[in-house]
Amino acid sequence: MPKNAYATFIVLGVLGIRPMTRNEIRKWTREFFPPHGVISPGAVSSSLRSLEGEGLVTKEHPPGEGGQKKDVYAITGKGKRELLQWLQSPEENGSEVLLKCLFGYHLPPDVLKEKVRSFRKRREADIAGIEMRENRIAALPDTAAEKPFLRSVARYEVMTCIAQIDWAQETLSMLETIEFSWK
Repeated sequence: MPKNAYATFIVLGVLGIRPMTRNEIRKWTREFFPPHGVISPGAVSSSLRSLEGEGLVTKEHPPGEGGQKKDVYAITGKGKRELLQWLQSPEENGSEVLLKCLFGYHLPPDVLKEKVRSFRKRREADIAGIEMRENRIAALPDTAAEKPFLRSVARYEVMTCIAQIDWAQETLSMLETIEFSWK
């Protein structure tokens, strides 16, 4: 999926919380998204223009403090359907799973749980593949200059997968304890 498509779904997801101004959307993403998941101010602006043009968001001009009018954006019914369709679609990568979890309260609980379980299974399969590569690395002669570096990268990958599996298990446990008000 193109990176700008994520910006579109981020904006839709944030507006699914409540109507907001452009600056409130930017502030929300800065405060609650992981550092690598923040979208640029330009991406918020261009996404809002596109989404408004497609009828996925509306723009109102209520009077603000001091009588100044601010543009307040709200997601439309069509926008909610588009967001839900994307949230329910298969993920292209691990980052997309995290992004969808940020807006997981829009999903039926069983759908979200299955997404997290599938993510965990993919990471477990990844570990098996990395361990096979580690065996090939171990078979290299000890004099091979690249051996410790190859092993270091493989260990990083295994440890990352283990951390992601732990996250998935913790998330599944948390999902069992919360009440969803899914609509």
